[in-house]
Amino acid sequence: DCVYMTRLQDEYDLSGESNLIDYSQFSLTTDNVNQMKSDAIILHPLPRRHEISTEVDADPRAMYWRQLRNGVYIRAALLLYVFNVAHRLKDY
Repeated sequence: DCVYMTRLQDEYDLSGESNLIDYSQFSLTTDNVNQMKSDAIILHPLPRRHEISTEVDADPRAMYWRQLRNGVYIRAALLLYVFNVAHRLKDY
């Protein structure tokens, strides 16, 4: 099982109405995580704001830091491929 969290995109709210939203009802907390299966994972594209408690970071099911790290490698590989220099990767 997987929980894929995303952030609420309120940065485009010029009226400021999003400041009235109670984000706690959309947040993943340790209480929520404790109800999950032990082999479930939590993903998030980052950056996060209100939607995942920082306390969740210590949980082994929080895989968003790994997701972030792997994303760097994927983007680098795609750039090498797009610019037709993937063969030079072995030099590093």
